Amino acid sequence: MRGKSLLLLIGLTLLSSATELKRDGWNLISACQDINSTDINMTGIQEIQAQNGDSIYTGEWAEHSNLDELSAGYGYWVKGAKGVEFDSGKSPNTLIRPLNRDGWNLMASCQEIPSVDINMSAFQEIQSQDGQTIYTGDLAQYSNLDKLLNGYGYWVKGAIGTNFVSKGELSIPIEFEYQVINNQGEAIEISYDGYEIKLFADYNESANAQANHTGIVVRIDNNITAPTMNIQESYRGHTIVVGLYRNGELVGVSALTEIEPNASITAIDIKTDGSRDDDPNTPEEKDRDSTYQGIKIFATPLKVQDYGLTAITDADFNALSLEKRRVIANKLLSLLFYGIPKMELDEMIDSGKFISNLQKTLSTPNSDLVAVEEIVDSKDYHWVNAKENRERIMARLFHLTLGKEYLNRWSAYILTQTIMFSPAYELDTVDAADIKNVYNNLVFYMDDEYTMQLSTYLHITSNDNWKRFRSPEDNGREMLEIFLFDFDDADVPKAAIALKNWKLDREDNELVIGLNQNSVPQELFGTTVTTGFEFYQELVKSDAFFNGVIQRLVGFYFGDYTASKQSQIIDLIKSSNPEQFQDILLQIIFSKEFLYNSHRIKSFEESAFHIARKIGFYDSKNWFYYMDSNIDGMNQGSMRYKLGRETIVPTDTLSFAYYHDLLRRQIMGDYKGDMLNDWDSGWQQSFIDKANPNTDRVESFVDYLFLATISRLPSAEEQSTIVDYCNSKGYDDMSTYNDRRAVAIVAMEYLARLSEIYTFKTVEE
Repeated sequence: MRGKSLLLLIGLTLLSSATELKRDGWNLISACQDINSTDINMTGIQEIQAQNGDSIYTGEWAEHSNLDELSAGYGYWVKGAKGVEFDSGKSPNTLIRPLNRDGWNLMASCQEIPSVDINMSAFQEIQSQDGQTIYTGDLAQYSNLDKLLNGYGYWVKGAIGTNFVSKGELSIPIEFEYQVINNQGEAIEISYDGYEIKLFADYNESANAQANHTGIVVRIDNNITAPTMNIQESYRGHTIVVGLYRNGELVGVSALTEIEPNASITAIDIKTDGSRDDDPNTPEEKDRDSTYQGIKIFATPLKVQDYGLTAITDADFNALSLEKRRVIANKLLSLLFYGIPKMELDEMIDSGKFISNLQKTLSTPNSDLVAVEEIVDSKDYHWVNAKENRERIMARLFHLTLGKEYLNRWSAYILTQTIMFSPAYELDTVDAADIKNVYNNLVFYMDDEYTMQLSTYLHITSNDNWKRFRSPEDNGREMLEIFLFDFDDADVPKAAIALKNWKLDREDNELVIGLNQNSVPQELFGTTVTTGFEFYQELVKSDAFFNGVIQRLVGFYFGDYTASKQSQIIDLIKSSNPEQFQDILLQIIFSKEFLYNSHRIKSFEESAFHIARKIGFYDSKNWFYYMDSNIDGMNQGSMRYKLGRETIVPTDTLSFAYYHDLLRRQIMGDYKGDMLNDWDSGWQQSFIDKANPNTDRVESFVDYLFLATISRLPSAEEQSTIVDYCNSKGYDDMSTYNDRRAVAIVAMEYLARLSEIYTFKTVEE
């Protein structure tokens, strides 16, 4: 179940309005809605000043105040003590404010905006309070301001009347890339009242000169009605979206509108303030404060600047040497089970925005889910019984590109390896469908942006969880221990009493909740619970629940750290008040602590998926079956164990031998010899294509193989050893595919034996 029955009436999501003064004295702050001066709490604030010098004073100077209102979209100077919170206002809509003078204007930022998303064609410069700057034109190379932060003001230099978007990046939904046409195949767009109006569809329609038309009427801000636009009637029954432009700049986007099958005219409303009746990526508006039985339903994703565990920034990343940047980039991608070929990765690293662009990508909806499912279905993989479910999950991750949906599916995979959510396929009460149920439901909950409280509650009250822990006493004990680290034996009988009418019917292997529920209140979680439902509800609402989930995931990633150091990390993450699992996982993998200091062994997935994607690996029909079987051989079976993977990596010699053999022999040492044979896996010609190494010398080709695989150059000894061997075998003509392939096989055989393939390296700042 996806818990849709829990959804209540949903309102508009607003940004947090609290902005903290960063320093003693003057701070540049945003106003994100119109605020009367009399409504501002001046406690801890001495003065607020507008660009023109008007001020609001406090204390004995209050009588000299002459600033009556803070206007939405503009910046203000606020004088106070560091740490004082200033209510900068809230705005659900895009704020588009014109510069009110030539030259410097003090403007507001009401969301976090990466500098790469700001159109600098209209501005000469944007500058923060500390002097960091985004330049335009010839001076752009000197830009050092990575992003504008929500709630803070910025100096913007440009011509009077130029529009500055301070919240919300307007865009046509990514899948609506085709302009709507008439029956002559002409794209429909008109100019009216200073606007340009364009229509877009999510598919490419073919012109039919014999077809009739249907009309579209666009109403702008409810007071301007544009002339009727006639589009081909075949769009009836399909969805379109309207884009409104002024001087070539997008200033409005309509709701997605379905053209009724029999409509002769369809009216579409559009607003120039950037607001919409819907959102292309969030069809349902969510009331972020709504609850079910006291459990918060929807999560608000954490912003990077709100992380408790210090995250790496573009500035941190760019300050490193190229070799260290490569290490960090590959460490991050490896954690995500992802890899990027050398040429593309080089461009991403050189952009100066590697970190922020990757973070933005992971928060952006991915549009190829359907295509990936078609690949997984059409490739006719060699699935076997229950393995099909685990293999499909891995195949899907292998073929998906990075995006929000990828993040959710990866996060669900991580969770199902832990004691918290393992389907426990090793048990005789668990069948193949339970693997899909547990994993898919986690994905659904994440796609719907449920809190980790609600997601956990839905899971621990499910049939799938009760197949793992089958009696009231067993289930109660395990939930207390797993999620709260409560090992007090005195609490177990209380939990069992509350759950007395819950049991797994062994005949039908189904959870049965009887009507003979407990009526005697039990003291647990600092309150009393009577029924099983109350037990689970209070468990996920308890403060210990958040601590327990964070502790489990910190232990999963920082298992080689001391208990004291882990405790510090747990406290830092908890201080950020994460509401969803992704908040914790992203906080860990983007942390400077992990990226710079962690030196643990990689899980098989972290190494294999990363390397395979980097070298253009072709997955044959039986590849995921073979891989899954070998992971079982490593005692690292995916979703297999009742208590999850006790450690993230193999710990005994035989298990690691499986790891090494599969990676060396079946991924790095294998090449796709027959492109027509779907049973033949391995790296493809594109990996060793002449265009990649761009050289005829064996030495340079070996350099390329090292950089493409482990992102470093070979040492002089490594270089000479491999080159001398290849020359002795006659593999010396890099203009021929056969010699390049032979050198690649030799080099990859060596590379597969290096510890850095299996171990995360530390990096000194």
